[in-house]
Amino acid sequence: MEKFSDWFDPYDFNHISAFSYLRDTGHWPEGFIPDNIDMGNIWQFDVVAKIAAAWVDHMMEKRI
Repeated sequence: MEKFSDWFDPYDFNHISAFSYLRDTGHWPEGFIPDNIDMGNIWQFDVVAKIAAAWVDHMMEKRI
């Protein structure tokens, strides 16, 4: 079984869109998370850190 935080891709628009949906509604879109994914206990911290790192990468690319 794969950890959710390893599976979540902050560069995938569908994943970010699903995260936005979660933020707005309090739950993931129906069918977004595959059956073979283990959510674990602290996925929130890992996913938010991945999103933040992707944003920093994006902003740094704009400065080069």
